[in-house]
Amino acid sequence: MQKLLKKTTLVFSVLLSFSVSLSACLKNKKAKQIEEEGDNYIWLEEVESKKALDFVSKESTQTKEEFAENKNFKESKARILKALDSKDKLLYVSRRGDYVYNFWRDAENIKGVWRRMLFSDYKLKKNKWEALINFDDFVKTEKKNWVFKGAECFLEDFNKCLVSLSNGGKDATEKREFDLKNKKFVKNGFFIPESKGSNAWIDKDTLLISTTVNKEEVTDSGYPSHVKVLRRGDKLENAKLVAKTDKKSLGIWSYRSESAKGEYYYFIEESFDFYTSSVSIFKKGEKPLKIEVPKTASFKALFKDMLFFEAKKDMTVDGLKVIKGSVFHKSFNKKNKSFSKATLFFSPSKEEAFKSLSFSKDFVILSTLKNVVSTVYFFDSKLNRLSKPLSLLNEFSGSFSVNDTSLENNEIIISTSDFLNPPKLKLVDLKLNETLVLQEEKAYFDSKDYKWEQKFATSDDGTKIPFFIVMHKSTKPDSKRPTIMYGYGGFQISLNPWYFKTQVSEWVEKDRVYVVANIRGGGEYGPSWHQAAQKFNKRKSYEDFASVAKELFKLKITSPKNLGIMGGSNGGLLVGASMVLYPKLYNAVFCAVPLLDMMRYHKLPPGASWMAEYGDPEVKEEREYILTYSPYQNIKEDTKYPEALFYTSTFDDRVQPGHARKMYAKMKDMGHRVHYYENSEGGHAGSADLKQRAFQSALSYSYFKSKIDNK
Repeated sequence: MQKLLKKTTLVFSVLLSFSVSLSACLKNKKAKQIEEEGDNYIWLEEVESKKALDFVSKESTQTKEEFAENKNFKESKARILKALDSKDKLLYVSRRGDYVYNFWRDAENIKGVWRRMLFSDYKLKKNKWEALINFDDFVKTEKKNWVFKGAECFLEDFNKCLVSLSNGGKDATEKREFDLKNKKFVKNGFFIPESKGSNAWIDKDTLLISTTVNKEEVTDSGYPSHVKVLRRGDKLENAKLVAKTDKKSLGIWSYRSESAKGEYYYFIEESFDFYTSSVSIFKKGEKPLKIEVPKTASFKALFKDMLFFEAKKDMTVDGLKVIKGSVFHKSFNKKNKSFSKATLFFSPSKEEAFKSLSFSKDFVILSTLKNVVSTVYFFDSKLNRLSKPLSLLNEFSGSFSVNDTSLENNEIIISTSDFLNPPKLKLVDLKLNETLVLQEEKAYFDSKDYKWEQKFATSDDGTKIPFFIVMHKSTKPDSKRPTIMYGYGGFQISLNPWYFKTQVSEWVEKDRVYVVANIRGGGEYGPSWHQAAQKFNKRKSYEDFASVAKELFKLKITSPKNLGIMGGSNGGLLVGASMVLYPKLYNAVFCAVPLLDMMRYHKLPPGASWMAEYGDPEVKEEREYILTYSPYQNIKEDTKYPEALFYTSTFDDRVQPGHARKMYAKMKDMGHRVHYYENSEGGHAGSADLKQRAFQSALSYSYFKSKIDNK
């Protein structure tokens, strides 16, 4: 267009006329859209418009002045930041070849440093870290707030990685080739502009990629619709097509997995929605081969020649009946490109749910949840269950995670934690049955003064809902304890015990109570627990949450006056819906990066990808059901609501900030007392570095202390 403008004044005048006409047309279209939607606040969805940003700045400043300018806030923020910055926190690592890699943040490295150390030195607890990218220096040089989002490395005689860089914490990333030996980005190396997608090395000069750079190759959900092969030196637009999916699908991705030492397979996963998919497997130079299993079988892992799947629904595979929540496997014959019949591997009890699979050279590790607390089982490489439990089985309560494994040996790195005991990082040799404690995080409080326990509430339909209570041992049940209740309840994500590093110092130790509600919609008891509060059953999540509140009243822990609720993302929808459906049960709501306008969520990318969870507002029956709980549509002028604080991020590209902006503006104009804060960066996490994270956390505690504390 710039070239055309230079040609003649005549062309300029034509273009100017067209521009004015187009502008008028767009304004009329926008006005018509507002009229059709009946939404006076739709302009707040224009993320970077001056009008919207001026509004956001003004309201955020007011909230900051009210909750973040007092002495208690500043002291709280300092304590939280000190805990987050601590050099004693666990060093989570990933092994690649002879090295362990780690991304580290502390007081000196606010933006963080990506670094590595020889595994042999790491085991000896030496401090011989080699910095690869110092992001504090990097952001100054580039004048962009880069956030490290991981690296896909090719170490086989090449030592190069494709590093993912997020501007301000967005999901979309820019990918650049990085030389591990020289510790520099490769000049004229592989480069993928900011987009969502995936990548896998085929060889040192070839990548398997899916991106959203070309807008013609993007699904309605905002994810890649094409998988291609990109060769070194070729332009992105000339990459060779390998596979594609329909625009209506969720997206298509590519990745590689090591089946045994040095043996790699490539996968293409075509996701039709959040819970149905098709997976193809192939080796370098071969064509993808589709794995014939039901679309509701979720691919989980590859080990040797075995492909493991979790059944999201009851199904029959190769004549084998598999109940939902079970894990089965099929073996792949790489010579004749065929698959064996399905074999059942794990079938959960009523109280149990599959969590994850991990592998060492000769062992298979199965992690499950039993009544929301971790359990772990071990098998040999032929999937025979080990009859004698290893010593580490009795060394933890709460949560267990396999942090890193290697197919070259039988050493695994695990972490264990619960609400009150600092997490430990251990190196376990499964062959020798030996455990070495690599690190134990510093205790931020004396655990003997506190207790955590699990209780159950009864929901409206009679279902027992588990929840955890964390409090001081001296806390008396007098119905007056200021209590924060946290929940999520969606996408089969479970809330397991984690170390209350800051929750105790900022809340519990002052004779207050913290509750974690394990409501339906989550994954605490597998797919059945999730599907019980999905689509036409979504309100079950909010009924379960309310039942936990009522049980707290019955236990004389707290009262509506002293109960605040908190959640983010789908948890933001949870507390937003709970506020409008049960306004008398709660007295404070901290609603972070939330979905709230469920009539338009599917029109704000990537919202369309969640229709399998919530339903389609364009379908009459589904729209009518969603309307019964959608927070934005259910706010009433004559109802007294808890005094909510909405928190979001300007560049959240997962849940558009328009949800929080519109809800706040609508409630404020109705005369309700509400508060709003928007961080200018941070993506869906709400914060881009430790200082911002400390601010967000301290803001929430300052808000709750002002609303539900006994004055």
